[in-house]
Amino acid sequence: MTAPTHAPPVLPRLLIVTPTLGESEYLDEAMASVASKACEVLHVLSCPASKIDALTRRYPQCRVVADAGREGGIYGALNAALDSVKDESWDWFTYINDDDALGADFFSTLVRH
Repeated sequence: MTAPTHAPPVLPRLLIVTPTLGESEYLDEAMASVASKACEVLHVLSCPASKIDALTRRYPQCRVVADAGREGGIYGALNAALDSVKDESWDWFTYINDDDALGADFFSTLVRH
């Protein structure tokens, strides 16, 4: 008799949005915290249109989209990013500011839950 085989766990699909003006001295740290992932991640940077080319070159692993302009503020940036993925599926959504970092146990906690 053979032992039953178990399918590998299905990893959650996570959407992470980082609103940024593209000028934070901590942006590289924020980006590195997302890069150390344990699940499928779509990371979207939402920034002023004038910063799209530079940020796309700097962070080729991310999708970079135009925010809603200064008057839109952080919520306009989040909404612009969410609008850019409206036809894609993901299980979870979060955002981190460009001067924050995900904790070392963030992804293991996500997978566990």
